[in-house]
Parts: sequence; structure tokens; C-alpha cells
Amino acid sequence: FYDDIDDDYTPVFGTYNGAWGLGILPLACMAYEGYVMHYNSARFYAELKNASLVRFGGVVTGAFGFTAAIYIAIACVGYLTFGGNS
Repeated sequence: FYDDIDDDYTPVFGTYNGAWGLGILPLACMAYEGYVMHYNSARFYAELKNASLVRFGGVVTGAFGFTAAIYIAIACVGYLTFGGNS
């Protein structure tokens, strides 16, 4: 697939690894998500039926596991799309 792409449309991957490049966006998104979850976690705990720390921990673990599975699936699709150039 990659070899069939016209040179005008072939993705170009730069080598710039500076601290303020576009590569920092995943870190910024993760930091933002962590802040949002931290801010709302007390409300989520209060709204949980039969609230307990063990139950809340299970819900949080399940949610992060589900989110991780989605991220891994998207990463796999990206790798299958762009191969070793991703």
C-alpha cells in the first residue's frame, strides 16, 4: 500500500524532537484528562450505587482498562495503515 502512494501524497515524518513540537500533544492530552478525572472523582464516588473504595477502584480500573483497549486498537490500526513509518 505505502509503495503505491504517489510521491505528492506520501507522508513525511520529521526528525525534530524539541520539547515544544507537535510530539508534546499526547502528553498535554493525558495531563488534561488526568486533571479532569481528578476533579470529578469525588462526584463519581458519591453517585456510585453501594459506594465503597473497593467498588470504586474496580470501576476506575475497568474504565481505564476499556480506555486503554481503545487506545491500543487505534494504535494498531495506525500501525497497520502506515507500517514502520508510524
